Amino acid sequence: MEEYDQDYRQKLLNQIEEQYGKLVYTYTCHLKEASILKNRLNKFNWAKIIFSALSTGGSCSTILVKTHLGVLVSAIMSAITSAILLIINTYLKGVDLEGDANIHISTSNELWKIREEYISLLTEFEILSSKEIVKKRDDLTCKTAIVYSFQLQTSKKAYKLAKRALKNDEEQFFTQDEINVMLPRSLRK
Repeated sequence: MEEYDQDYRQKLLNQIEEQYGKLVYTYTCHLKEASILKNRLNKFNWAKIIFSALSTGGSCSTILVKTHLGVLVSAIMSAITSAILLIINTYLKGVDLEGDANIHISTSNELWKIREEYISLLTEFEILSSKEIVKKRDDLTCKTAIVYSFQLQTSKKAYKLAKRALKNDEEQFFTQDEINVMLPRSLRK
């Protein structure tokens, strides 16, 4: 019977580790998506400033330019930059990049709480009964499902960035040396 229980506990551990891994991926994807959206919004805001300045400069130069050709070129440049500015503003009117970024951050914050609970479950795994482990696993699965049901989708780009961050950069993890630097001297290993 004990061998059966050990086999069952190993399967539980494997399942919980896999759920934890998926959650960390999703958590990281949402952080990356928020960063992508904020960067995109920043670029659009800079483009608006630049094209507004060019449009205003073009309008002002039509007054200051003395030649017919200069006035025509200034007017055309002003019209083109105004049209580009109109396109940018029309696009931004239909999307809420900042709001979506904030939703992704909120989702990652909720997932962070659950991630920490998974870490606690993995830490306590050896001292908990199988029944307690199943209860905690089921609770975490329900909490995760609730967060997932309200989340925005992430992009393929965010997924690729998360994959690179987790696999190559070990973004969500620390080496013992990195942890030691953050701990008070009395707790360092």
